[in-house]
Amino acid sequence: MADNKRDYYEVLGVDKSATDDAIKKAYRKLAKQYHPDLNPGDKNAETKFKEVNEAYEVLSDKDKKARYDQFGFAGVDPNFGGGFGGGGRRANPNAPRRGNDVEASVTLSFEEAAKGCKKNVTYHQIENCPDCNGSGAAKGIDFYLRPNMDTIRSVGIFNVITNAMNQAFFTLSLGIAAMEIFGSYMHDDHTLTGEAVRICALDTFVAIMAGLIIFPACFSYNVELDHGPALIFMTLPKIFLDMPGGRVWGSLFFLFMTFASFSTVTAVFENLIASACDNWGWSRKKSVGIVGAVLFLASIPCVLGYNVWSGFHPMPGKDILDFEDFLVSSLLLPIGSLVYLLFCVSKRGWGFDKYLAECNKGTGIKMSPKFKVYFRYILPILIIIILVVGLVPLFR
Repeated sequence: MADNKRDYYEVLGVDKSATDDAIKKAYRKLAKQYHPDLNPGDKNAETKFKEVNEAYEVLSDKDKKARYDQFGFAGVDPNFGGGFGGGGRRANPNAPRRGNDVEASVTLSFEEAAKGCKKNVTYHQIENCPDCNGSGAAKGIDFYLRPNMDTIRSVGIFNVITNAMNQAFFTLSLGIAAMEIFGSYMHDDHTLTGEAVRICALDTFVAIMAGLIIFPACFSYNVELDHGPALIFMTLPKIFLDMPGGRVWGSLFFLFMTFASFSTVTAVFENLIASACDNWGWSRKKSVGIVGAVLFLASIPCVLGYNVWSGFHPMPGKDILDFEDFLVSSLLLPIGSLVYLLFCVSKRGWGFDKYLAECNKGTGIKMSPKFKVYFRYILPILIIIILVVGLVPLFR
């Protein structure tokens, strides 16, 4: 029952004077300690986890925190309390509920107070958003689709562009030769340029749709967005726990994410298998066995990064998953892209003319020869800049 709730400050182990950072730090520590994934089958941990999330949802919101500090649970839960004597009939959930009190300070002279007067009063009132009915989803859409120029200026437009380029390298699998391997198996019926345009358009569409799902959900359930790669494992489960039928939807989400990860693993796997077959003359069966064993062993640190090795930080401020993300996004992808670019367009490699002829085989969008100068001189410089910017955090 609501009457038996513990004080939210007591739940998080902080006092009323705690700063926002202290509250957030306490929440993250307890959420990790009682997370269901780290305590499978432990009903007490699951209850504690929900209690911690409920406390943080109130104390992380300035308006809710102010009402809680003034009125206690009654300020944030209109159903709190059981009536006079602690008994009586259960409240009708469909009955009208009393709104929040509105307070305004007005200064009157003695004459005005004695004779009466009329004054215009300005007050603030909390109302549900007409677009999302107070769920917070509209804020998530606004955060996702509307550029925040203050944030861009604080981070630096150059860093924003380079991070976007790193993401493009990653999501299109450019730097690790996955697309190059798949392209080598394609028929000559369609041009590589046309296929590249279709892949980029489809990838962008899927990314936009994913953002329209994830960000509104995060804002609706007060999920932190600054967890980086850990977002999907540490904070999204909170959404499914609070969602009606969340266990079903969460199970389906991670099941489909597993299938999606298989496509990525297949892309990388085929790259390594094809290289082993071509360079060392191994059979495909032998290549699959050896490469599979190596990948299994190499995956163990990432698997253990959020449990037994959670305290290990290969770089300051980065756990194992963040460190591997840094290696791939900031090093392997740009370096790999630079190597393949120079091979395709330089005279010591394949050569631009042969590359152009291969791109334009079949029907569809053709690559223009006018890109030669851009590919040979400008694009390598841009990739080198992205590589250097990615290495800057190492020297800070």
